[in-house]
Amino acid sequence: MAEAWLKAAQRLKLGGKGRAFHGCSGSSNGPTLLISNDRDKWSGWCFRCHETVIEWKPVESFAERVKRMREEQAADEAAAMTAAPPQPANFDIETWPVEARLWLLKASIGRSEISKLGAYHHARTNRVVLPVFDSERLVYWQARSIDGREPKYIGAAIDKRHIVAAYGAGDPVLVEDILSAFRVGASGAAQGVAILGTALTDKVLARLIAQQRPVTVWLDPDGPGREAARGIVKRLSLVGLKHRQIVTRRDPKLLSKGEITSLLTPAF
Repeated sequence: MAEAWLKAAQRLKLGGKGRAFHGCSGSSNGPTLLISNDRDKWSGWCFRCHETVIEWKPVESFAERVKRMREEQAADEAAAMTAAPPQPANFDIETWPVEARLWLLKASIGRSEISKLGAYHHARTNRVVLPVFDSERLVYWQARSIDGREPKYIGAAIDKRHIVAAYGAGDPVLVEDILSAFRVGASGAAQGVAILGTALTDKVLARLIAQQRPVTVWLDPDGPGREAARGIVKRLSLVGLKHRQIVTRRDPKLLSKGEITSLLTPAF
């Protein structure tokens, strides 16, 4: 007979989280076991005694795998057809899949930073959702897969060319993604501006011209990033903006706060 926690986990929807009672505390301390229904297993972790329990699922057949992938694709397509972020939003970090927390931790995004970002986990698509605000108004959202599925990112069904995703204050630093922009802004050394890809939009360029501050171009170190950076530098030159380019071996979001600060502190 399956244990009570396993029965409770099996009743959850795929990607769902919940709580169950654990033998270490009885019922006096309430349900201390955080349970989940993941793609390949049912699992639980007790925040009182720190025990982990896992029940692996049977290997899915080809037909089951095709069915699951179609359902995942349908969920992604439904989410990406609207401007509003996918719901329901799960802000309880302790109940997120481990992969979701690890993806953010790799970018030095911990509990307090997650709260400032407004990030949350969406169970149906199994993605981490990153909302974008402009003057405290939600203007865009992006959701990143944590299980290796493609596309890696989906976003709101709006024209990104009108979005300015800026974090922090100071001289603007152009980066490709939201987490890199957030990390730059959180460093206190500059304002991080995510161009949400590799193209400098007219909206972002207009904001830079209005600010009239020196601009740092810091795109990812891959081929497309380097090529795009050269094009952006040319556009900044044409409008007379003082600028510089930073090239690092890793994306900005993967560097420490000290590394980010040391790279941005030297004068132009």
